[in-house]
Amino acid sequence: MTASELSRRIGVPRRTIYRYKKDNPAKAPRSFDDIEGWLEFVLAIKNYPSDRTTPSDQKEAEPLCQVVPIVPKMETASIRH
Repeated sequence: MTASELSRRIGVPRRTIYRYKKDNPAKAPRSFDDIEGWLEFVLAIKNYPSDRTTPSDQKEAEPLCQVVPIVPKMETASIRH
């Protein structure tokens, strides 16, 4: 299995897989074929919540405040003849 295939299967970017492997060579599985080993390894060393890397438009967040559209007040001009 390639690093790209492993990346798709475990949901971790390929660059991150290589960085984790470089930073923790003794703990990282030797082969990309060891999917369960990689999952355990990544979960053990990951130090942030997985939703941190989720784009904000894909997160299910509560709105900070209610957005009310601002409509300008229309003043009526008096018509003089």
